[in-house]
Amino acid sequence: MTASLFDDVPLQVPPMALQLRPYQQEAVDSIFAWFEKETGNPLVVLPTGAGKSLVLAAFIHAVLSAYPRERILVLTHVKELIAQNHAQLLRCWPGAPAGICSAGLRRREHDAPILFAGIQSTYRHAAKIGWTDLVLVDEAHLIPKEGFGMYRKLLQDLSSMNSKLKVIGLTATPFRTGEGSLDAGADRLFHGIAYTASLVELIRDGYLSPVTSKSTAAEVSTAGVHRVGGEFVAKELEDAALQGDLVQRAVAEIVNRGRDRKAWLIFCCGVRHAEAVYREIEGAGIPVACIFGDTLQDERDAAIEAFKRGELRCIVNVNVLTTGFDAPHVDLIALLRPTCSPGLYVQMVGRGLRRAPGKTDALILDFGSNAVRHGPIDAIAITQPKDKGSTTNESVERVLAKSCPKCQTLVAVAVRQCPDCGHMWPEPTPDHAAKPDEEAKLVQGTHPTGGIERWNVQRTFYRLHRSKDPKKPPTLCVEYRCGFHQTAREWICLEHIGYARTKAAMWWKHHGGQMPAPETVDVALTRIECGELLDVAVVTVDVRGEYPEVKGTRMAAREAGEHDFGAAPKAADSAASDIPF
Repeated sequence: MTASLFDDVPLQVPPMALQLRPYQQEAVDSIFAWFEKETGNPLVVLPTGAGKSLVLAAFIHAVLSAYPRERILVLTHVKELIAQNHAQLLRCWPGAPAGICSAGLRRREHDAPILFAGIQSTYRHAAKIGWTDLVLVDEAHLIPKEGFGMYRKLLQDLSSMNSKLKVIGLTATPFRTGEGSLDAGADRLFHGIAYTASLVELIRDGYLSPVTSKSTAAEVSTAGVHRVGGEFVAKELEDAALQGDLVQRAVAEIVNRGRDRKAWLIFCCGVRHAEAVYREIEGAGIPVACIFGDTLQDERDAAIEAFKRGELRCIVNVNVLTTGFDAPHVDLIALLRPTCSPGLYVQMVGRGLRRAPGKTDALILDFGSNAVRHGPIDAIAITQPKDKGSTTNESVERVLAKSCPKCQTLVAVAVRQCPDCGHMWPEPTPDHAAKPDEEAKLVQGTHPTGGIERWNVQRTFYRLHRSKDPKKPPTLCVEYRCGFHQTAREWICLEHIGYARTKAAMWWKHHGGQMPAPETVDVALTRIECGELLDVAVVTVDVRGEYPEVKGTRMAAREAGEHDFGAAPKAADSAASDIPF
């Protein structure tokens, strides 16, 4: 890296004061790995609540530990995130030479070696910021794909001072409405995804709160609502949300379903809509506040703090609490706002993903059919509008989720058994005239929009697999033979570090292996040959790609038809020496 403005002031960097989760450490490592092998600017994709601020802090600490003269700028768009990211760094590194430049926070510390800044306060002042080596952009999906904009102006001005400026983006939603992935297109700022964490895996491992989406009796209909630039026309949408007694019926449903919920967050279509919802909630005797863009800052801050303290049970908002809002105790989210934006949908639902004491899950009441439009939160499908300038009032073109007729849980259309109540849908009737939707893109998770199959396993083979890259450690290749033309493989990263190693250990335990899991593939093969792992009876695979992708396995029954994942292991079908390669 290049020398900076602070060559004469080498920093003394103490050890990290906080411990990272495995996936957070892996995210930090992935950024360094990117710059070792790739060119251009990387993205790091972490779900809301996964700890982007801690990843930011840990990466800054690691950079300055290795390169103490680097100058780092952390950019975002709201003062809450600026303060949060700055505070997290100081928790990790007390005494870090970090400053803040934000009009909203009334601080203008342009010269700090580590500068946390609001884009609105800095985009015209690159000269005041001066030489910069690294720019970290939180909520990177807000950078426009094309055009100049505030972010692009500042980055261009900083690049004129340092042609080797590196930009790293962090986001929970690596896509924009109507524009697709952030790393696509000729004029893209980002050139690939260095790391992404699976929402499903983080929920499964206890790092994030489970969410359950429910359809509702009251529904905001978008029939007749036009779209411009890939989103619903705001006034038309608000008029639709205020039709008849819809507000009254929706609030009655929220109150009824939220009786046992501690903290409610309600997203509305506009100010008139929010005020109407607020009056109904207040009339029901629920302590509530209403905030939107024009709410005075002091009033907004007071309402949010009262909500966090538990003095308010509900906050009604319009376009305010989608980012930069951290209230882990939120366990009910009411989406009274339909949106064509998958990113906005993810950000709204994401407010319920954080864990909190006494919180078991978050209930999502989807009054706007957003799950049907975009898919379940762990399987978002991205579509492109036919024309950005279109003013069509097209209905939803694809159905990506369905409601359980017994409990109203929203699941992906291909799911056959409701995870909440156990309801079984009948086998679908094949439609041989149907064609696959080429526009669908699975972003997160394991709940499919189609293409998931379960294969009966006849034999399982294990072998050591070496990458073409000699720097990469070997992996355990597991091959499931499910018929003459059906074979699925997965690679278990026992010798890797970080979250990959953690997942490998979990795989070993799930397959009947004794803990601790083996540290090397050679040891694993020896233990497999001695009969430590269970037989695999069924493998769940995603067949939509070029090769089948293993999504899950079910162990063979031991006795009396029972599955036993924690009992003593049973002999495997074969060891490495049996593999016919």
